[in-house]
Amino acid sequence: LQDILEVNTKGRWWKVGASWTGSSIATGKSTAGSVENHAGYERRDGANNSHDRSVVADKIAKKAEVFRMNSETKRLIFSIIMAATDCDDAFEALCKNDLLDNRNEREVVRVILECCSREKSYNQYYGHLACRICEHQQESKFSFRLAFWDAFKSFHNADLRYVANLAKLLFHLTVREEVLKMMNVIKALDISGSKADESTEVFLTVLFSMIFDRCQEASQVKALFSCGRSTQAGNAEERKGDGSSATVLLFLIET
Repeated sequence: LQDILEVNTKGRWWKVGASWTGSSIATGKSTAGSVENHAGYERRDGANNSHDRSVVADKIAKKAEVFRMNSETKRLIFSIIMAATDCDDAFEALCKNDLLDNRNEREVVRVILECCSREKSYNQYYGHLACRICEHQQESKFSFRLAFWDAFKSFHNADLRYVANLAKLLFHLTVREEVLKMMNVIKALDISGSKADESTEVFLTVLFSMIFDRCQEASQVKALFSCGRSTQAGNAEERKGDGSSATVLLFLIET
């Protein structure tokens, strides 16, 4: 997966005829247990930040502007997510400020996806926070599905790190924690044409690489692409899902 994020030096190996330098180029290793977020400080699990609170708050405010958090609600959500020590801390602060109610909840979901997609590498913090919210209220699952659908619409001009982080977040929510159904999300991807755009190819490559690494049996992969509905309306939805599954499999074969 690191090769995808370093296409400028390693090439696009998923394209037929493209060059690839493999592992001949040394890559740096990140420090375990420490993730630098966009506020410019390190978040460590269960630890208090060593920077002065006022300095951190100022950096967060500046990053909120860069991220175009153009409302008081979005800026508050962003500040809570960026300043929290862990997902429990963030969840409690969101609840305390009534940010998981009604329209505010949709903003929380979109800010989570925006922050996650802009990280230098995937940060599981966002996946754990998303799962905590979905466990707290079932309607948030639909909000996350809609947020992914909106993100897919911007894939044509998205950078590779953006789509790779979203692929890893989707894997976290659908495979690791099983709070979302895979086909209910990726059926909105536009791969029906003769050639998908590069960002979509990377998204599916990262996603399926992680799925195949985790799943030992074909039945496990098949279960991921089931809509899991038993009602009559659900059966109709599942038939649509089967068509989408066939499209995804055809795409994988062709690429």
